Amino acid sequence: MIATRRTIDHLRKFNFLTELLEEPLENHPVEIPERLLENEQLQLLDKAVQDLPPNERIIIDLFFREGISAKDAAGILRISVGAVYTLKSRILAKLRETLEKSMSL
Repeated sequence: MIATRRTIDHLRKFNFLTELLEEPLENHPVEIPERLLENEQLQLLDKAVQDLPPNERIIIDLFFREGISAKDAAGILRISVGAVYTLKSRILAKLRETLEKSMSL
């Protein structure tokens, strides 16, 4: 528990969230098995994530790129764990809807 808190303090100290916003997505590709998604779908997903507002992109980065737990993400973002889960759910629904629209065109 102490190590977790120190990591969070370290990330806050060095403006971890600011770095996430400024860093292009190409530097952190989403690890999705290509056998599940075709190349076109990967491109659509990448574009959909890029089009997210910065505060929503942070949630995606923390969960899927950094592998941070909801509890730690809540500490970093200074919101409740429930709010983290709610945001994650809404963002994933938004991405699903965007991809479904793109695939139907």
